[in-house]
Amino acid sequence: MRHACPEARRLARLTSRRDLLQVGALGALGLSLGDVLALPGAAAAPREEYSAILLWLTGGPSQFDSFDPQPDAPSEVRGPFKTIPTNVNGVRFTEVFPQVARHADKLAVLRSVYHPLDNHVLAQGWMTAGRVHDVVNYPPMGSVLARLHPGDGSLPPFVTVPRMKLIEGYNETQHFQTAGDLGPAFNPVIPDGIPGEAGFGVRDLAFAPAVQRDRFDRRTKLLARVDPPVGMDGPRSVRRGMESVYERAFDLIHSNRVSQAFDLEQEPARLRDAYGRNGFGQSTLLARRLVETGVRFVTVNWPSYYAWDHHGSIEGGMKSTGGVLDAALSALLQDLTDRGMLTRTLVLVMGEFGRTPKLNPGAGRDHWVNVMSVLMAGARIRGGQVYGSSTPDGYPDDKPLHARDMVATAYAALGINPDTSLDTVIGRPISILPEATPALDLLR
Repeated sequence: MRHACPEARRLARLTSRRDLLQVGALGALGLSLGDVLALPGAAAAPREEYSAILLWLTGGPSQFDSFDPQPDAPSEVRGPFKTIPTNVNGVRFTEVFPQVARHADKLAVLRSVYHPLDNHVLAQGWMTAGRVHDVVNYPPMGSVLARLHPGDGSLPPFVTVPRMKLIEGYNETQHFQTAGDLGPAFNPVIPDGIPGEAGFGVRDLAFAPAVQRDRFDRRTKLLARVDPPVGMDGPRSVRRGMESVYERAFDLIHSNRVSQAFDLEQEPARLRDAYGRNGFGQSTLLARRLVETGVRFVTVNWPSYYAWDHHGSIEGGMKSTGGVLDAALSALLQDLTDRGMLTRTLVLVMGEFGRTPKLNPGAGRDHWVNVMSVLMAGARIRGGQVYGSSTPDGYPDDKPLHARDMVATAYAALGINPDTSLDTVIGRPISILPEATPALDLLR
């Protein structure tokens, strides 16, 4: 796995003396959102209909102990949990998810997803980008949506909350937490801290401590006097579009709309309780709030380190993490429905892979890539259905769906053609997801 070539790094980091002097003027203004804000300046695309929320279950949840139980299998396969009916006839979940079971009519349960890699980091590429890095560092779904449909520019189009806790030895790009070679302009905005906890906030969306309003305005006027016209630059100059970047940056700094969007104190206490007064629940509520305000894609990372990696004591682990997910996901589905947002918001629930069919000696389950479960809801997804099935020994039994095609299905639900070509930061064209086949049965 390699990072961007030297030319890409040069362009992405703006390392020439002239570019640093000119584009670096944002720093003089007390701003640090230049890369992110370059996105809306790249194209005046109209606001599109669909947004997305990805609930990322870091570590890989057990399909057998959640949404694909095997009640007739031997005890070492079916695990410690009983099954319960959902509000869709014939569809059962485990007893860990009683609240989500009441929303099964909104969900498509994909029970036959698979891919070839049981490494946490590489598997994340299959699930969030439909591929792994090779000579190109590929962007995840959030960066692609931000590139194609950035919204009206009044808010960052892609937000990740909270920051992922990385496996030692791997960086954020390898974890698919950046836009890769698509360029830093399409990286997500990542707030500091965890929603609902002390210290949470977006430090880049306010005046720098030493730069107050009057000083900011003076620097803006100075920039206009010393910065030469962009038209003097060549067509591949990194300064192309920077004038609109400045304008949008100034608008964000002068407006309180962004800070209000991140303010959970404006939500009713009963709703915050319904989502769960914990990092994941409050992050999920924030995701709804951001999408409602105009953010196009929000990734909600599980706040603790690989919490779903239940190699031991699957019963205790699932009761803990499953209970948190049950409250947050059911509240999200109800909240989006009540606000009339579900038909234009894709909800994705998944992790890197599934878990082994048989319990190990530690009463846990190990990594298993041959079959896993993914939940989809909203946007163009037709709820109340199960797609595919699995066998008790942990393989697809009907309608096997490669993770690449699952991601293509998510793109189709968002109205995006996976064959669309995008340019990398150095102008190299890449297809979003070539040779992928969306599962059209899932769409309405």
